Amino acid sequence: MFGAVCAFVTNHYTFTGWTDLTRKMDTSLDDASDYFEHTGGSVEVLLVTNFAELEEVVNDILDESGPTLKKKLANITEAFAIETLNDLVSGLRKVKRNLRDISDDTNELEAKVAQLQDGLSRSQKSLSSALEGCNSNQVCEKFLNQYNLDKDLAMAEDFLKIKFRMPAITNVLST
Repeated sequence: MFGAVCAFVTNHYTFTGWTDLTRKMDTSLDDASDYFEHTGGSVEVLLVTNFAELEEVVNDILDESGPTLKKKLANITEAFAIETLNDLVSGLRKVKRNLRDISDDTNELEAKVAQLQDGLSRSQKSLSSALEGCNSNQVCEKFLNQYNLDKDLAMAEDFLKIKFRMPAITNVLST
């Protein structure tokens, strides 16, 4: 009889286990799903949200500490060269802009010199041809004796030899 009771109890536990298995499995899967959702949310908060907040705070601290560190370093070393260096670096953009303006003005000056040289050459040729035809007139002859058209209307050699281009400016502007 003991064997029959054991077989009956075992059979009952097996039947009850199998019938409750789906309910217990659903409960286990729901618990695992809740765990993964909660873990995912926690990871999002810890690694994304908290990191973004930390990054913002650190950036604010760094932005605010720059002038303070500069002042303390200047006080400790008693060197105000840091401020001077900062001012110098800030002024470099303005210097480069001014050099670019000088370069543009130099280009314009070279173009105007070329126009002037061309215009003076044309004027010299037309005046020479006009005066060649009036050698018989006293006024023309006096004018030709008084002025040397080749010399007076020619541009000065020294002026034509001026180098308007400055390699140093070109080097600075190319960097």
